[in-house]
Formats: sequence, C-alpha cells, structure tokens
Amino acid sequence: MFEHFVKMETFMYETMPFLICIMSAVLLIWIPCLIYIREKRWAKYLNLVTLLFLIGTSVYIYTGFKTYEEISKKEKYVNAAVREYKLLLFSGEAYSYPELKQASQEYMKDTFENIGLYDANTVEEVVEYLGKDDLFYYFDIAGQQLSVTHHYGAIDDNIQEAKREGIQYTLTDKNFENIGFINQSSIFFIKYHIPKSMEDKIVEKEVETTAKYQKKVVKKWIIP
Repeated sequence: MFEHFVKMETFMYETMPFLICIMSAVLLIWIPCLIYIREKRWAKYLNLVTLLFLIGTSVYIYTGFKTYEEISKKEKYVNAAVREYKLLLFSGEAYSYPELKQASQEYMKDTFENIGLYDANTVEEVVEYLGKDDLFYYFDIAGQQLSVTHHYGAIDDNIQEAKREGIQYTLTDKNFENIGFINQSSIFFIKYHIPKSMEDKIVEKEVETTAKYQKKVVKKWIIP
C-alpha cells in the first residue's frame, strides 16, 4: 500500500502535470508550424513525430490515471488532522501550527475511517456516574463534574462501573509517517455507558447546580 500510494502521489502531482505542460508547449509550437512549414518536404515527418509523441504521452497519462484512480480517492480525506503538510503541484506546503492544533481538536472520526490507512481501536475508561435529571446525565471525569444530554449515554446490563467509550486510529503501516502522516489520532468519543443497577440514580442538587456542560474536548477526548 505505501509504495503504491507514494507512486500515485508522484504521478498525480509531478509526472502528469509535467507531461501536460510539455504537451501544451509542443502544441503551441506545432500548430503555428503547420501553417508556415506545411510545404516543406520534411514537414510530414515532423507532423508524424509530433502526433506520435502526443498520442503516446496521452496514452501514458490515461494509463497512469486509471492505474492510480482508486487509491487517489483517498486524497480527498487528507487534511491537517491526518497529515502535517498538503501536496501542491511539484511541491508540498506544511500546515501551520494553529491549523494542526485546531484539526487535532475537531471530531475527524470519518476522515480517519474513510482514508483507509488506519486501524481502529476501541478505548474505554472508567468514570464516576453521579446520576441524572430530566435532561442530563452527570459524570465525574478526573475530578471534573460534567453534564451531558441523554443521547450521549446508554444503559448497559453487562457492566458494574460507568465508563466512557471512544475510538482511536493508528497507522497500519508506519512508513506513512515518513511522508507526514500522523501515527495516532486523538480519541473520538462514542458514548457513556451506565450500569443497569444505577439507571434510576438521581443527581444531587449541588452537583446539578455546579456541573459544567461538556466541551468539545474532555480530558483529551474529542466530543462530536
């Protein structure tokens, strides 16, 4: 996968644009020549060579494009969340630190899922469940009391302690780090799990008053 991906990027961002530039230059020179040298004896040989070059180059570009068409679809998912720089024609441009930092705090689960270069790993962490009211569940996470709407939680018959579940992505091939891909993603939050035995626990009034609604990032976990 890695070698094929590198060849695809080389072709798409260097080889193909270079050949298109050469073909354009040849056409710009050749077309006027058709007018001024068409009576020359050697004109037909020049025309033949030029046509063969244009046809051969076009076939090469088309063949290369079809060869890398499928893997090139991954490029649309490349952004500052997964890579340290973006490719431009004949060069690359590093993302700025603010861009990288912002991307690392965005809920980019679909990006890591769709790009197809990462393995997904479930992450679980025990949290303290403080109870509920009509609108929210309440948790204590590393000393921080938080409220979350009910759709973030689920009652689980198979656990004894409350926990939060997330997913984290790791490169399937470490070689991709050599071309700027980030080895491991942030942890993307999926759901809070509440034991069935605590389903009816009502939150204390003091907690209900002082708890803060969870932000986009909770103890390094990214919230959708």
